Amino acid sequence: MGNVLSVTSPKDWHGIAQEGAVPPLDPGKWNDDAPDLHLMVIDRQDRLRARCSLWWRNAPAHGSRRLGAIGHYAACDDASAAALLQDASLRLAACKCDYAVGPLDGSTWRSYRFVTDPGNSPPFFLEPTNPPEYPLQFVAAGFGPFAEYVSALRPGPMAAYPQADEAERRLEKSGVIIRPLDPTRLEDELQAIHQASLVIFRQNILFSPISEAEFRALYAPVLSMLQPDTFLLAEREGQLVGFVLGIPNYLQAQRGKQVDTLIIKTLVRRPEPVYAGLGAVLLRRCETIGAQHLGYHRSIHALMHVDNASLTLSKRTARPIRRYTLFGKELPS
Repeated sequence: MGNVLSVTSPKDWHGIAQEGAVPPLDPGKWNDDAPDLHLMVIDRQDRLRARCSLWWRNAPAHGSRRLGAIGHYAACDDASAAALLQDASLRLAACKCDYAVGPLDGSTWRSYRFVTDPGNSPPFFLEPTNPPEYPLQFVAAGFGPFAEYVSALRPGPMAAYPQADEAERRLEKSGVIIRPLDPTRLEDELQAIHQASLVIFRQNILFSPISEAEFRALYAPVLSMLQPDTFLLAEREGQLVGFVLGIPNYLQAQRGKQVDTLIIKTLVRRPEPVYAGLGAVLLRRCETIGAQHLGYHRSIHALMHVDNASLTLSKRTARPIRRYTLFGKELPS
C-alpha cells in the first residue's frame, strides 16, 4: 500500500512508473468525463497501485440524497484498493455527499457497473468488463448492491412474440410507423434520438440530462459499426416515440468466429399508454430482420435493469448469461 494523492489535471501524473502497476487514466477520459477530482495510490517506487475519479458537483440525483460517484476505477491489490476507497468516501462526505455509488464514470451515459456473475459465456461487444476482485474490493469497503442488471441470451431459431401481434395492429391504427435508421440523414437522426432519449430515459435510475454534443460524442466511436437495418425507429406524427438498437457481436470476429449473434443494446419507448406493446413490436421486428435477412441465429438482450419492462419481455424467450451490480454506500455526516 502507498500514499493516496489527489490530482486535478492529467499533467499531475506524468512520471509515474508504469511497470508492475495499473495504467494511469487516459487523459482523453479525463477531458471527456470531466471528473471533479482524481485519486491515486502511489507506492515507494512511484508505481500507481490504485486509482479512481470522483464526481459530486454534477453527479446524478436520487431522490433527496446528494450522491457522489466513484469511477475510472482500477487497483493492483486489496490493500491499495481499501486505502483508495476509504479516502474517496471521506472526500465525498466532506463535499456534503451522503451516499456514494460506483463504479460510475460520472453518469450512466458513460461506463458503469461491475460484472458480478460472469457465467460461462464469453464477453460480448460493448459490454463492461472487470477483474473479479474489483466488486469484492467494493464490498470489503462497505459497499452493497444499489442496482442490479442482467444480460440474457436468446438462442435460435428465434421464435415469434405472439403478444406483439395485437399491439402491432393497434399501433399501426394509431399512426405509428417503424423504419430503419437513414444513414444519409445521420445528423438529423441523431438529433431526434437525443431529444427522444431525454424524455424516455427520464424515469431510469440515476438519469441525468446530456447535451446533444456529448450525446454525439458517445455515438461517434460506433457510428461506422451501426447496422441501419437493425437500428429501428418508431415514429408517430413525425415524432420519435421509440427505438431499438441491434448491433452485431463484433467480438466474435476478434475470436476468429462467425458473427452469428445480434446484440440488442437499447430497446425503449415513450411511457404514454398509447405506446404499450411497442417494445415487443420493435424487438420482434429487429430480431426477425437479423435472422431472416442478415444471418443472425442468436440475440443477446444486453444490460437490462432487473426492474425494467424489457427484462419482463426478455424472460419469455431468453436465459440469463451474466449479471452486473452498481454498488452504493451510506456516507458519514
